[in-house]
Amino acid sequence: MEIIIHNPSANGSGSNAALRVAAKNNQLATDAFLLGNTLPIDWQDLKQHQALAGEQYSSAVLPYELVRITRESLHHIFSHEKIAAPLIRVAYASTDTGTGETAANDGNRLEKMVFTIELPSVSDTVGGEPLCMTVGGSLLIREEKAGGSCISLFAGFTLKRTGSICVFREGLLSNLHVQGTQELKETLYGLLCEYDSIDQLEQLERLTQHTLSAGQVACLLGKATLYQQLPTHLRGLYPELLFTEPQLSGVAKDYTQRFLCEGDNGGDITLWQLYQLLLQANKTSFIDFFLARSANAASFVGGLARSLTYRRSHWFLS
Repeated sequence: MEIIIHNPSANGSGSNAALRVAAKNNQLATDAFLLGNTLPIDWQDLKQHQALAGEQYSSAVLPYELVRITRESLHHIFSHEKIAAPLIRVAYASTDTGTGETAANDGNRLEKMVFTIELPSVSDTVGGEPLCMTVGGSLLIREEKAGGSCISLFAGFTLKRTGSICVFREGLLSNLHVQGTQELKETLYGLLCEYDSIDQLEQLERLTQHTLSAGQVACLLGKATLYQQLPTHLRGLYPELLFTEPQLSGVAKDYTQRFLCEGDNGGDITLWQLYQLLLQANKTSFIDFFLARSANAASFVGGLARSLTYRRSHWFLS
């Protein structure tokens, strides 16, 4: 597996105004990386909101600073690559996120934020789907009595057609309690230097080599429903699956429409296609669980691939 790198021209970064337009247009599209329970906001509006409401935040690293430092770190480490505008989604304490309106500068207290920054010039294709390297993170702003604010950071890939985020556990740092911007920079540098993009792409490529029959998919979805009803101490006996019943129903609906009713293979799908169905369902997650479920999707489907490779039984398929 070889990542294709296209070096941009020295003057290819564009103006801040262009970045804002690109970010806003991308985030309002149906291929946004996260849809449920969040509102899109562009980078400059986030900066202005923080200036207006900054005193409400007790976090050691403020929302805009997290995005800014991540972007600057990427420009430093990947100095010859194209760095796209940040795509940001937020949840406010008093905002009704069912309206579909764009988040703007208001007095509401921002409680949660998740963002991604794509590197379009670091790209590849898996199973006919173009991907590009993506770095991002989330910020949960909580009171000290509730455990304090925490940051998660990730390095992974974006599926360009759907906007879905591919994150492996090896590329995810969860629930960090950094004490300031310098510690954030050091943590980011460590993550990006240790991240093995080639290995992740090879794992994704292996998913295209395994196929599930319609019967196996039905068994998997049925077992997934049973798994939701198990008490916590019994769930630990089986491969972890963090997706909720409504999300699994969404997977079943998409599978039925795309592969049973309209497909040409009698309902057979590759693990790569199953993985994409899970990622699409993950777009309905709250920010709190979005990155963890993305990593869980990779781990879960990777476990299925190992079982098929070595002809071992797997509870979700038996």
